Amino acid sequence: MDERTSDLISPELRATPTAGQGPHAPDIRRQLGCILRSAAFRDALRLTHFLSFVVEATLAGRGRSIKAYTIAVEALGREPSFDPQADPIVRVEAGRLRRALARYYAGEGRNDPLVIELPRGTYVPVFHWRDGEWRRPMPGAKTPDRPAMTAAHWPDLVAFQRECETLRQIVRQQFRALAEEIQTARRALHRSQKPARSQNHAGVACRPALSLVPTAPSATNDAARPADGPEARQKRKVRAVEQA
Repeated sequence: MDERTSDLISPELRATPTAGQGPHAPDIRRQLGCILRSAAFRDALRLTHFLSFVVEATLAGRGRSIKAYTIAVEALGREPSFDPQADPIVRVEAGRLRRALARYYAGEGRNDPLVIELPRGTYVPVFHWRDGEWRRPMPGAKTPDRPAMTAAHWPDLVAFQRECETLRQIVRQQFRALAEEIQTARRALHRSQKPARSQNHAGVACRPALSLVPTAPSATNDAARPADGPEARQKRKVRAVEQA
């Protein structure tokens, strides 16, 4: 086995008789040529450069150096000032590349013995023989019992678990924030209703009781009527003196 590609083959594949030899660099480059000549890649210049770069870099033993920055600068023609955080071009093209490879192996390459994959969560390709590896069924085909997972599937599983954990934390935070908002609204509503209730009770307590028994008008009230002016009072005084 080629020393540069021996670490790219999963232990399960190396242990099986059909994959004991493992794909050599000439086999991988031959398969790469078939892929690049297919209809899915023939007119896609960026995908061609992307796949060629990551495959050759991996075969050269530079798999650890395959990052978004190196792909953008060396394969996609970006300037050295490229910022992967500001420009998502590499992530976008990686998604297109994965879909194009899936279309190729579902169509023109459905009988190819060697498979080149770009697992999610990494830009380093994986090479393996089709025999001994789980094959995705064609559309409409009945799916047999799924074989045991191999090492090639671990990057996808780890990335999926991380996404699930991130989503679970986001949902928990949103529920916690919503519960706090509900409690705050309830407390504010309770505080706003308390003064109104106390005012109603105070008004009832201070309101004078109405007398239900009619009373006769008093003389003092008649003497102090607002209609009696100064002249009327003077006349009453004069009349009182005459009567005396």
